[in-house]
Amino acid sequence: MTKMKTNTKLIILELIAGIFGWIWMLAGITMFVLVVLALFFGGTWWNVLWTFIASAIAKWLAKGFDDNKNRVAYEAELIDQGYSPEEAEKAWLDSYLGNRRQEKRSRPDYLALSPEEKLIFQIEENMSPREIRQLLDAAQLDYQRETDGVTSVIATMRYLPDKNYQNSCRRYRILYEIASRLPKERLAHALNAKDYTGWTALMYAASQSDALGGALLIHLGADPTIQNPEGQTAADISSPWPTVIPVFEGRDAPPNFPSLLDAQEGKWP
Repeated sequence: MTKMKTNTKLIILELIAGIFGWIWMLAGITMFVLVVLALFFGGTWWNVLWTFIASAIAKWLAKGFDDNKNRVAYEAELIDQGYSPEEAEKAWLDSYLGNRRQEKRSRPDYLALSPEEKLIFQIEENMSPREIRQLLDAAQLDYQRETDGVTSVIATMRYLPDKNYQNSCRRYRILYEIASRLPKERLAHALNAKDYTGWTALMYAASQSDALGGALLIHLGADPTIQNPEGQTAADISSPWPTVIPVFEGRDAPPNFPSLLDAQEGKWP
């Protein structure tokens, strides 16, 4: 019964957050139209102001309800694990405030990072070509970060929600640039290094069904026979997508793989 109430609350909060999210977007579109009318057709700027205020309020409410939904789900999971409601609430607050503090101090801390750590940070955050080009020439490209064992190659292939995943062309370009800068023996280490979870870059590509990324890694020298602590190879991890298994076994490549290789000879995307 409690779980049913929690699920109902989550649905309601998600619905309300979605409604305010749509209001925010519609208000933004309306404000753009009103700005055009005010600039070129004698419209009033008061309408623009009120629409801006409505948009800001809707965005704030959408964020608030979404955070509340996350809180309910987080606390429910902890209660299922044996936490009391008070302990779960405190754990959520600590987590939420800790994330906010981390966001605020991430940029100042960046200035104190080594070139290797800056490179991994840039890959994980936004894949800015200008920043990464400079860091590729300054960093030791087979470096493993002390906190989690992540290398620049693993960071390039690892999925991070709302961060680097959308930049597929840049991901492949970074792999190619790293490979072109490292001697053969160091390149093999960079491509096949495991992070502290025991996963390689090829395994992360397999977990995302990224056949092009997997084919490029293997072409550059990644070993498809390496296993994680659970005894899985990259091909085993890709098993939910049968069509890509041959790629991660090293037996095949996607049809568009030759054009991907040709593209790497051009300029940065």
